[in-house]
Amino acid sequence: MHSPSLFRARRACALVLVAACATSFTARASGFFYADLGARELGRGATGAAGTDDLSSIIYNPAGLADLTGLTVQLDVQFAHQPLSFTRDVGVVGAGCGVGGGACNTVSDGASYFPNTISGVALDLGVLSPVLRGVVVALAAHGPPAAGIHTFPDPRTFGSATEVAQSAPQRYSLIASNNFIFYPGVHIGWRATDWLSIGAGAEIRIFHITQTQSIFGIADLGGDYPAFDAVATIDAKQNAYPVFDGGLIVRPIPSMRNLSIGLSGHLGTPVSADGTMTIQTPPAAAALNIQVVGNRTHVDLRLPSDARLGVQWKGGRALVAVDGTWEGWGAVQNIKVTPIGISLVSGTGASQKSTPVAPIFLHKDFHGAFTARVGGEWRLFDKGDQLLPGGTEIALRLGGIYESSAIPDSSLQVDFVDGPRFAATAGLSVTTHDVSLTFAYAHYFQSERDVTTSAATRVDPYPAPPFIVGNGTYVTSLDAIAIDLRWHAF
Repeated sequence: MHSPSLFRARRACALVLVAACATSFTARASGFFYADLGARELGRGATGAAGTDDLSSIIYNPAGLADLTGLTVQLDVQFAHQPLSFTRDVGVVGAGCGVGGGACNTVSDGASYFPNTISGVALDLGVLSPVLRGVVVALAAHGPPAAGIHTFPDPRTFGSATEVAQSAPQRYSLIASNNFIFYPGVHIGWRATDWLSIGAGAEIRIFHITQTQSIFGIADLGGDYPAFDAVATIDAKQNAYPVFDGGLIVRPIPSMRNLSIGLSGHLGTPVSADGTMTIQTPPAAAALNIQVVGNRTHVDLRLPSDARLGVQWKGGRALVAVDGTWEGWGAVQNIKVTPIGISLVSGTGASQKSTPVAPIFLHKDFHGAFTARVGGEWRLFDKGDQLLPGGTEIALRLGGIYESSAIPDSSLQVDFVDGPRFAATAGLSVTTHDVSLTFAYAHYFQSERDVTTSAATRVDPYPAPPFIVGNGTYVTSLDAIAIDLRWHAF
């Protein structure tokens, strides 16, 4: 006969495995997203709702495609890096690192620069037939403006429980993530009249995310006991889902067609991803004949709608633009993880018991966010000047961005550190013989965020004192470097 203490330990380890099914799941995007794509646009404050003059219109406002002429081929690559450090606060009751409640080490994200792109081809159908003049079709692909790879200290690399508790205090929020979201599609812009352009796009979203974190479960225990940690990894994908956007640009003053106003938006879309959940159990689980049967899982969440409004003025060598955006992150309230055929099997023979794992709801409680952007461009050398060989043009760009936060203190964790932020941007283009090369740089300044009212808790499936894991100091910023090569023909 098993002793009561052994039975209690067996049940506790079983609960650890239940907790694995509650592993946190996020995409990377105010909300999850950071630097906007498009080197030209990024250099002038990520403005483009009222026109972009390149393929970046597919993101900012597809109506802007109507301003392209001939054939345009664009290769635009961005590299984003988000340094992040987190010091978990041990001054809150129950939030100590280790049984003794010692200080938590500051942990940092070890990921390097994350590559992204917005590239494709656009053709003004007017080169094929005068009847189609003003109609531009683009085939292009892009990722979301995001940093998709994050790597924090892995508790499996430390020897003792004390080392795990103090050196990987973020493990209940995130150990590592590797996310891939890609949007190939077709877009069309039509200059209906001198004062109106309209556009629309249809894309296929390809979604694949992998995320790893620690989970914990033991009855009536609110401290930090890494010996009862398991490590869970979700690998989920949705191969194809249709995504739509649209927009219009008006030039309301007949005598000032160089003044344009743009409005565009993307529809929010659900994510319904299938995949696997793998669990690395603590040694005590095997000793007590506890195992996991099955590994299929399903994840549901919703990505937000967004809207852009912008004004742009062009005059001679100058361009000035002001944009505002709204992002409906309030759509992200919960993330549902549904195990499919996953059960916990404990005991042997006649005493063996199988417990199906129930769906888990992860509370995020995001809210809507907005951005304000301003930027400008000045052609330092124009091809009409004939001052540089081959009529070379050189354009300079500057801009600034403000973004509010979509994530309240109560749900902030290292899976994504979002806060109010400012960005300064700059860019340079050199154009000669129908080939243009553009460079842009943006630095996002984000104030240190001290959280003392977190409601983000470790997953404890058995009744136990709440163990807060979100309190602490978050320090982050972001650098984005973009390079664009564009060729124009006809």
